[in-house]
Order: sequence, then C-alpha cells, then structure tokens
Amino acid sequence: MQPSQEFSDNTNEAQIRATNNGKEATKAILLDKIKGVLYGHAIGDAIGLGTEFLEKWNIKLLNSRLYYPKGYSHYNQIIPDRHRARWKKGEWTDDTDQMLCILQSIVRNETIDVRDIAQRIHD
Repeated sequence: MQPSQEFSDNTNEAQIRATNNGKEATKAILLDKIKGVLYGHAIGDAIGLGTEFLEKWNIKLLNSRLYYPKGYSHYNQIIPDRHRARWKKGEWTDDTDQMLCILQSIVRNETIDVRDIAQRIHD
C-alpha cells in the first residue's frame, strides 16, 4: 500500500497548524514529525515480523530448533516459517496497511468514521 496524495506537502498550512506546549508548530516541523511516526511504525512493523506471535521462550527454541540464539537485529535473520514466509524481507505487514487506512480516513473526513475505515481496510 502506498500513501495517497492526501499526505502531500501541498496541504494548506492553516489546515495543518498545531499547538505544542503553547507554541505553534510550523507546517514543516509538524510534517516531519508525522513522517517520523509513519516511517517508524512501518520500519518497526517490518522488523517486528521476525518475532510476531512468538512467546519469549519461542524466540530461543521452537520445534527443537533455535530461532535467534544470538539475538535478533536484522531482516536477514527472519526465519521464513509458515507465518513469516508470506512477506518479503523488509516488507511491512497488514498492521501498517491498517494504520495507513485509518490515517487516510481521518485526514479525508477530519473525524473518525468507523464505516469509512472499515471500507478502506476491506478494499
């Protein structure tokens, strides 16, 4: 899923102004923070795939084989078991897809519209 044009730098500055501790954030600062959250979420989701749905003890040992005996810190370490084999290394999961659907709906509707969010996730 790719972010839509709704997130472009062409957004009217008056629409994106915010107050932070009594100081007005500029459009550039706020957009930078939003991008940081979005990229951080997607990157964390992609890295987290390696341990998603595993309990702490499973990370060390599962089905008599070691998953990450020396720790886990890189995409190349992801063991493509039944769950993880659905994604290529470095891809984000449906968690990020759903977050983007929620964000797009809020930006478009300027409110939380659960029907619109559900439709975006369904599509």
